[in-house]
Amino acid sequence: MKFLPIVNHSLKYNPALDGLRGVAIALVVLFHIWPDLFSFGYVGVDIFFVLSGFLITQIILTKLDSDTFSFKEFYRNRIRRIFPAMIVVVLTALLIGYLLLLPNEFLTLGRHAKSSLWFFQNFRLIGETGYWDQAAHLKPLLHFWSLSVEEQFYLLWPLVLVLAYKLRFNILWTLLAISLVLSTLPSVLELDHFYHSLSRFWELAFGGLIYILSTKYNITKFKYLIVTAFVLAIFLAYGNIEYSFVKTLMIVVATGLLVLVLISDSKNYLFSSKVLVFLGLISFPLYLWHYVLISYVHILNFDLEKYAFEVLFLSILLSYLTYRFVEMYFRSKSSYKVAYSLFGIVILLGLIGQYFYAKKGLPNRGHLEQKELFTQQFQKIKHNNDDGIALINSIMGSTPSNDYIRATSKSLDKKYILIVGDSHAHTSYPGFAQEFKKEGYETLLLANSGCGPYAERVEQNLVDKSCQEKINSIHSLLKKAESIDNIEKVIFVTRAPKLEYIEGLFKSFEKRTMKLYYLLENPPLDFSPDVCMKRPFGFSELKKECGIPYSKYIELHGNYREFTMKMSEQYNNIKVLDPKGLYCDKKFCYAIKDNAVLYSDTNHHSVIGSKLQAQYLSKEVLFD
Repeated sequence: MKFLPIVNHSLKYNPALDGLRGVAIALVVLFHIWPDLFSFGYVGVDIFFVLSGFLITQIILTKLDSDTFSFKEFYRNRIRRIFPAMIVVVLTALLIGYLLLLPNEFLTLGRHAKSSLWFFQNFRLIGETGYWDQAAHLKPLLHFWSLSVEEQFYLLWPLVLVLAYKLRFNILWTLLAISLVLSTLPSVLELDHFYHSLSRFWELAFGGLIYILSTKYNITKFKYLIVTAFVLAIFLAYGNIEYSFVKTLMIVVATGLLVLVLISDSKNYLFSSKVLVFLGLISFPLYLWHYVLISYVHILNFDLEKYAFEVLFLSILLSYLTYRFVEMYFRSKSSYKVAYSLFGIVILLGLIGQYFYAKKGLPNRGHLEQKELFTQQFQKIKHNNDDGIALINSIMGSTPSNDYIRATSKSLDKKYILIVGDSHAHTSYPGFAQEFKKEGYETLLLANSGCGPYAERVEQNLVDKSCQEKINSIHSLLKKAESIDNIEKVIFVTRAPKLEYIEGLFKSFEKRTMKLYYLLENPPLDFSPDVCMKRPFGFSELKKECGIPYSKYIELHGNYREFTMKMSEQYNNIKVLDPKGLYCDKKFCYAIKDNAVLYSDTNHHSVIGSKLQAQYLSKEVLFD
């Protein structure tokens, strides 16, 4: 290909392997652009892992056999190969983010830039965002998780191979044992099966094992059977929405066998085709570029289906330019000074990303509109304050370990309304506190994160010890509050629980003297509310119908609402607070009210949302 020269390799060039890379990147890109149609495409990453393990093992052992292996040279070459394209893509993502992202989005991007550039993005994402989660589309650097796995492997693998080589271990049996041990670790150690490095290293180690087998066996006579098995392994992943070890094992083994075929059949017509080799040559920058573009299309609220081919074309164009004028240039430079410079740039960019995170996404960027709305929507409410801790101490004689302890006064001589529950209580507190203050009431909050106090004693094994202690603290406060005349009412605020939990809560208040107000959960969103905000430079207008259909809300919460309403009718001292009218009309439930976004995430209130909810409901509590 005259317009796409090939870099000089330390090993004999095999176009069929680049063709296999082309298959892998095509699968990944198609999956990310058309996830329903190409739901099996995620296996492209597993193909990459096997290929990477194969090639890196081949490089190391070939050098060891000729007594020319050098750690310094090995890592220099990895830097020249990986860092240039990575720097260009991450820097571009940060520049776009600076111009167009809202503060909370930009702080996350800054944090992810550091973990991507410093190769621990896979660990960052554990417990943060699942690969198939809808929110994954809103993280432009999420796909760097696989690059992090590979680079961590490259850091360790030379040490393993050199040690095995020096100790004269049988490499075949050594790599087989390593592959088997690594494949069992995730289940034994209960690791994250998708993102964790120890859940993925076996795929790369298996690629190394395939290299050893390629020096001993020729299986080209089975090539049609193996290609068929490879295609079947891909299509068996159709419709998958979570990690499956069995399906991963099938594609890994099939890929390994196919590599064995292509090593002996490097001019294979199918895998050496010009289109696949072209895609294979630009596969690394294409992997980096395509997801950044797709993510920004989602973030800016454009219809990906409508612009799918434009995104595909731009991804390929940018990847070609990156390969031709960035990657080719740096891979031709053997100077260690160049490698040191690239390493320094990566460290610096990571620190800049950390700075954006530490500065809360730079909310005071001059070109951002609606700065006050941004600040109020994404403002983080402090978990505790001194008045809350002092007041709880005076009531209970000690300070419990609950996540949220707040109050508008520390004097027990004043009238109080108590708010208890989970994180929803925490985000509802600011608005109620402001409204109650107007009528001469102080407000006390005691709540937990993800640990709703529906019953004093939760079923065994449903919560951990610390959660049970926090639940006990809330119920101890409720008991003591009954003997304090100035605490007249309790508002219970949580995410929608199981129906039996509602029944248990209401029964527990049957004999209490205090009035209980149970606040129904607000309609949960199925998207990030960020997309409702107006973007700089007119890239995304504030949508008037930013929310969910009313029918969907009823489908999700209909039984919960109906059951709670019926239960409350049985108890004179319990009243249900229904926020539906604030959010919904007969057709739609809105995430925006009076040009302000009510949510800080998919279900918790923003500060503005908290205030509007309190204005809507507080009179039902104050004047009941």
